[in-house]
Amino acid sequence: MTCHRFAIWPGFLLAAATLTTAGQKPPSSGTDAESAERLERMKRQAAEYVVKLQTDPPTELKLIDQPLLRFDNPVGGVRDGIIAMWKDGNRPAVVAQVFQIRDGQWIHECQSLARSALSMERDGDTVWEPQQAAEAFRPLSDAPQPADTPVKRLVQMRSIAQQFSASDDFKIRASDKETTRHQLRLLPTPAYRYQDPAAGVIDGAVFAF
Repeated sequence: MTCHRFAIWPGFLLAAATLTTAGQKPPSSGTDAESAERLERMKRQAAEYVVKLQTDPPTELKLIDQPLLRFDNPVGGVRDGIIAMWKDGNRPAVVAQVFQIRDGQWIHECQSLARSALSMERDGDTVWEPQQAAEAFRPLSDAPQPADTPVKRLVQMRSIAQQFSASDDFKIRASDKETTRHQLRLLPTPAYRYQDPAAGVIDGAVFAF
């Protein structure tokens, strides 16, 4: 099946600050050796999870070997972090932030993009089990016809992504009574790009703010 329209996942957002991608300089907290060790530690933490769709039979999702992004956030107190992703075939299915805050505590935050309910296990224990599928793709009625080359489609997808905005409300200090709103910046390069012919997707991209 060939896809002839653009669609977007509603409600999906990768939000961080001072983001880096593969090949770029990582967050500068500590020495290069310490930074490299933290990266491997974060990757190991993500790999400890076994994620399965609750299909018949269950479908185990594959963790992408390298993080989509690496980031820190001096305003929010994040010392170092990564965005990890599990995929269903080539389709994005689960995204997780694995990060360390100022006091050394490690935090994992996950979001489902999956086509069904799922379970996430670590050391044999179920730690997360959303009972519903994520929202389905929604067609963009005013989007152009997809172009005939990957380069041209990337230009189109960037243009579509630029039509959206995102903000993040959080407390800068634990003692703050009110949150502060921060407008997020769209990264021009997709964090992930894929094809999924079985689902009719000739080209897809995940953008991050």
